[in-house]
Amino acid sequence: YADNPGNRRMVEETLNEGGDVVKPYQVPGTSTVRVTLVWNDPPGFYSSSENQRKPDLIHDLNVEVIGPNGTTYLPYVMPYVKTNVGSGTWDTSESLIETPATTGTNHRDNVEQVVIPNPPVSGVYTTRVWHSRSFTNQVSKQPFSLILSGVNTNGSLSITSTPQNVATEGST
Repeated sequence: YADNPGNRRMVEETLNEGGDVVKPYQVPGTSTVRVTLVWNDPPGFYSSSENQRKPDLIHDLNVEVIGPNGTTYLPYVMPYVKTNVGSGTWDTSESLIETPATTGTNHRDNVEQVVIPNPPVSGVYTTRVWHSRSFTNQVSKQPFSLILSGVNTNGSLSITSTPQNVATEGST
């Protein structure tokens, strides 16, 4: 990073209940784009059952990247986690455990990463962060961080958001 900080960026932001955070970034299209979403999830609920397979996230944040041609890129998901979402079971067959990660909406992890190995076109790629479940314990917002690489950090693009979450880069 110290040798080439020009295509990396870290953004700390806050997601409000019912809102989303949308941020555009210029992508030169010459290197892999990585967008990593990270947040500290509130404490979960105690369970006496061993090896419980139901999602334990309290604030289930999600990330996607939309390319200038309208293509939506989603984060990695392990195939045995993605199978039977909602039923609380994992498919742990050998064939799935040995299968590489796929992409989709991740409801299991508080670290999610979208990778665009060879951006098909240069232009403005938009990151969107939202949540799948209602926030709990009278909490109306969730701080998070985005770590980006492969984006142009020179110059500025306007930051947009939904009316419920009017935010600027770096505000929390």
